[in-house]
Amino acid sequence: MGWYHADLKRRARIILEEKLLVKRTIKRTSDMPCLLCKKNKADKTNSHIIPRFLGKDIFNKSNEAYTISSAEMNEHPAIVQSSPKESHILCAECEAYFSVIETSIANGIYKDLWDDKKKASFTLQPLDENAVVWTSKSTDPKQFHLFIYSIVWRMFVTSNVLFKHFKASDKLIDALRLCLIAYKGTNANDFVENLSKVSIPMTPSKYLIHTCEVIVADGTTNSLAPIPRANPYYIFINRWTLMISFRKNDHQEVFKESNNVVPSDDKIKIVKFKEAAWEAFRQKFLWILSQNANQGLQRKGALPFDYEPFLEARKKRKPSA
Repeated sequence: MGWYHADLKRRARIILEEKLLVKRTIKRTSDMPCLLCKKNKADKTNSHIIPRFLGKDIFNKSNEAYTISSAEMNEHPAIVQSSPKESHILCAECEAYFSVIETSIANGIYKDLWDDKKKASFTLQPLDENAVVWTSKSTDPKQFHLFIYSIVWRMFVTSNVLFKHFKASDKLIDALRLCLIAYKGTNANDFVENLSKVSIPMTPSKYLIHTCEVIVADGTTNSLAPIPRANPYYIFINRWTLMISFRKNDHQEVFKESNNVVPSDDKIKIVKFKEAAWEAFRQKFLWILSQNANQGLQRKGALPFDYEPFLEARKKRKPSA
């Protein structure tokens, strides 16, 4: 096992063992102001918290996934058919703005990472025998930073139960909001123009992105898990992990070779693991979550929900016409 892979697993465990945070949420309605622009009414319904193109592979062939809370492992899992959404957090304009950002990333670096013909648009630097840093030559760093911030901000402000422990200070949430709104463009041309002309400093952070060198097509191995800790915040989305810090800490500082630094004009870096190393990391990650869940059950004096009969029954179920 390489040093990078081993250190990442060790630090993931430390982060997951830190104290839980709980945020206060309220039921949003259409007469409330948009949480981003603060001007228009929050008239948009079913806004995705995680961009749809990142979340689509979570679902099985029946377009189903299961919501399992590590704090409530004795409860029946909820069956969902779409990635997390919430109504009335955004107005139509701000929803369009986020769509512009996401489309630029989905059709750019995200697509290029898996296209052998586009491999020359990256610089490759091995970290150890299991990990290689892919540095994009063509992605606008500011554009990508805004993409990451748009996801993290939504996870902070949503009342969706999956993110109930994903909390930040009001000061940080508003700093991200002001950063995002400064570059707002409801179409691609306006957004690109704003990227070049707006000179407002971006909210400082450092973040790591990890993925697998191959696309894992088996939907049973995918997960969406926002980790209920802070600084760094840790997010597992399908075949991606994001670790982001908004203030200096040892976990983030050790990965200097692969950190993306904001603000900076440095090129965007993404670490690709070999398939076996990625699976080992994913399994370690899930094992730590299960250990935390078992500790919670012991404190409650409860038994875990028996998932095997539940999953077997789902497999045998006749598909609806």
